Amino acid sequence: MDYFKLNDDGVAELCARDEWAESYPRFQQVTIVNGVRVSTVFLGLDHNYTDEGAPILFETMTFTKRRQSFKRYDQLQWRYCDLENAEAHHRAIVKAIKHKRFNAPEIKQ
Repeated sequence: MDYFKLNDDGVAELCARDEWAESYPRFQQVTIVNGVRVSTVFLGLDHNYTDEGAPILFETMTFTKRRQSFKRYDQLQWRYCDLENAEAHHRAIVKAIKHKRFNAPEIKQ
């Protein structure tokens, strides 16, 4: 298993397990729109379970409990390789929910 930490520029760097465990704070962005919590986090562990492509290190998920009309957004999930795509898609998901569009934009990596 590969471990990563974010440097000061937001770029993921391979690191030892002990260094990974101490690498706080980790990136997190949370936005609540129309009762839906959009959470984007740095995972720190490579979630690319194939031998191809870049490490997948960021994840955005949506959560909602309060508003039935937004239940379709509950526990949706997207994953990314870098902070730039994670932040851009976080903003796009927030915009989609704000304008009540069910389909969030596709990831382009």
